[in-house]
Amino acid sequence: MMGYNSAFSNVGGIITMLLAGWLATFGWRIPFNVYFLGLFIFIMVFFFLPKGEVQKPLDHGPKRKIPLAVYGYALAMGAIMVAYYSISTNIALYLEQNNLGGATLAGTVVSFTTVGGMITSLLLVQIEMTFKKYVIPAMLFTMGGSPFSF
Repeated sequence: MMGYNSAFSNVGGIITMLLAGWLATFGWRIPFNVYFLGLFIFIMVFFFLPKGEVQKPLDHGPKRKIPLAVYGYALAMGAIMVAYYSISTNIALYLEQNNLGGATLAGTVVSFTTVGGMITSLLLVQIEMTFKKYVIPAMLFTMGGSPFSF
């Protein structure tokens, strides 16, 4: 379920980035209207999400210390996210300054960086079965080594 949730979140990211890039051709303020899609989603969740009882968390005993490897994974993931978002937030300026394209192309380029996340999310179960306990290092290595992270 988490893989499907992430996959459809990525589909939403692809759609909104493409739409924002297209809307940017009409003016720099217009792409912010993409956020009105959230209102539509809120209304659908409010009326159609089933309501149930709030479950109490189970008591699992004493708390354990976080393994040192978790901190390493968090640091690696943070570095990858800094690299990714520094590119995705500056791609429009780069394309414009080098006369490679405008806002529509920037929206398209940024939306395609999300396609890999969507595909990975759909294949999450198979990836976990293949790499077993090494799934987190394998995913970090793949994200860090992809051409979109540099």
